[in-house]
Amino acid sequence: MKSKNPAPVLTCQISGQARKTSHNYLASKAARLGVSSDWLLNNYVSKYVCSQLRAGRNVSDLAAEGWSGSDELLKELVQKNSKSRVTNFWFESGTYKTAKPTPKKKEEKVQSLDDVVQVTAGESTLEKIVETTPAPEPATFDEALAELSELS
Repeated sequence: MKSKNPAPVLTCQISGQARKTSHNYLASKAARLGVSSDWLLNNYVSKYVCSQLRAGRNVSDLAAEGWSGSDELLKELVQKNSKSRVTNFWFESGTYKTAKPTPKKKEEKVQSLDDVVQVTAGESTLEKIVETTPAPEPATFDEALAELSELS
């Protein structure tokens, strides 16, 4: 009688949680991540732990028996076990950090005075406005005083 190849068990290197998996899943995940199946079996980090780390939780909060690895190792584990497309990240004392995107610079449009005041047929737009706007009637002292008292 031929013995079956037992299902591999993935054990999270941080939380210690273990789960059975299929050989096909293990091979396809390893190929997608660009690592070997053996590497994945020995360096697996669960999806839940990766998402919690990316959400800002410290690795020591998630580690079952305390985390003794370096921030560089933690970055490699999360990078190779995660589908996240963020590539510019690191860990500081076990906490996920990411670079803030650089804001796009707004181009200020510099206009000359000639651009602002369009000259048409020898007369500027400003001159036309001044000519067509009637001059206000001067207010008397009593009218000005009444207007000031309304404002206060």
